[in-house]
Amino acid sequence: MCVGETEKERKKGKTFEVIKRQIKKALNLLSTQHLHKIIIAYEPVWAIGTGKACGVKEAKIVNSFIKKRVKNAPILYGGSVNSKNALEYLEKAEFHGLLVGGASLNASEFIKIVKMASNA
Repeated sequence: MCVGETEKERKKGKTFEVIKRQIKKALNLLSTQHLHKIIIAYEPVWAIGTGKACGVKEAKIVNSFIKKRVKNAPILYGGSVNSKNALEYLEKAEFHGLLVGGASLNASEFIKIVKMASNA
């Protein structure tokens, strides 16, 4: 399940409101027996394909917010992930993994990200 806010929602300070609503709506569609299978990706809509990634400190706050609402679910970061920022999202922002988009189209870039993730 991907959650994330638009640039307009972010500028209005509605990030947490939007994510809370998205999580609630999605989880209401799942039966209790399937909740343990869920993986959540925080993918700010404003960052997708823009080359503008969410700051690590901000991403960590959003990650903590999601963790409080969905216990024991792995949480990934997506949104302009590249080999320059991947390790920070894993180590400093404490995401369980990455949802790599455009960078996965460049084999050498993607290999760098995978190697970083495997060492994190």
